[in-house]
Amino acid sequence: MLTHIRLENFKSWRELDIDLAPITLLYGTNSSGKSSVLQAALFLAQSAYNQHIGDVNFGGNPGDFVDLGSFRDVVFRHDLSLRVLIELTRDAAVWHSAKFDLHYLDGRVVDAEITLSATDVIYDAYISSNQLHYLGPLRSHPKRAYVWTGTLPLRDSPSGEHTVGILIASAKDEDRTVLSEVSNWLSKLGLVNQFQIVALDRDERFFETSVSVGQTPSSLLDVGFGVSQVLPVITSLFFVPVGSIVLLEQPELHLHPRAQAVLADLFLHVAEARNLQLIIESHSEHLLRRIQRRIAEPEYAFATPDNIKAYFCDKGDNGSTIQQVEIDAYGQINNWPQDFFGDILGDLDALTDAAIARRRQELLNGA
Repeated sequence: MLTHIRLENFKSWRELDIDLAPITLLYGTNSSGKSSVLQAALFLAQSAYNQHIGDVNFGGNPGDFVDLGSFRDVVFRHDLSLRVLIELTRDAAVWHSAKFDLHYLDGRVVDAEITLSATDVIYDAYISSNQLHYLGPLRSHPKRAYVWTGTLPLRDSPSGEHTVGILIASAKDEDRTVLSEVSNWLSKLGLVNQFQIVALDRDERFFETSVSVGQTPSSLLDVGFGVSQVLPVITSLFFVPVGSIVLLEQPELHLHPRAQAVLADLFLHVAEARNLQLIIESHSEHLLRRIQRRIAEPEYAFATPDNIKAYFCDKGDNGSTIQQVEIDAYGQINNWPQDFFGDILGDLDALTDAAIARRRQELLNGA
């Protein structure tokens, strides 16, 4: 598990230094640097594949997690005189930390090797084991039919492009675990009654998704968009190997508030049962409220302030800022950040004042 991340001069972050937990939630205003925290880890990971030639991989190639452009795009305020630092710390005995320390000189990036506190072989084995997985905020649109090549994808893409291929392989597997869990959690989310993968031809080369809403089976293409958008999220959480690190951006997109709340239960379940570490960028108040509730409920032993950390990112005069959201053992937030979920109380006060003023005017007019 990753326990710590430190950034200097990376994108909108002049400086960032935070602890991580089995579940880490990143909230904040738009363009406040939430996604950049995930991108820093992905940048280091995708560059680790090229460490034997000392190459820094800014992305844009097939199979890359993230496309960061160039050093000029990455460095804080595009200031080429600054150094970029990315440091991840892990608590396991095999290695302690991995670090980028980059700067620009005479038109090229120098000192760009990954600094490790253990051997390169150990770190390469860690990165190469599919142990780091990422799902971005823009998931692939569903199709009416899918062609299966007969192979199981090693990992899903950031867009969830291989989700149905993973589910087809699970449907042909004897225990059908991934497909079963996906159908089960889609039902718990209140989105469908049943989810199936159906072969369209005798050779089982072409498949379709069958979604039952009520008693009527339909194609995934013909039901609410939220189903197809959350499908890669659920699939990834049961497909990745036990002990993996999963980075998710806006998993709640296009979901009803109730379904967003149930997502929190899904995250708690896989973090405990499958030993997954989840780092989640979100805007969902309903997800956080369910997390708070589970922390307060004693029967949810895994849901503790030690296992769940939340942060609020914002824009500042000197780059992005971050504040830990302190949730106590009773699920209460002790330092509610300003504008955490917009100005809810301000809107309610304004609504009350406006309603009173309007009624007063109506009375004066004899209404």
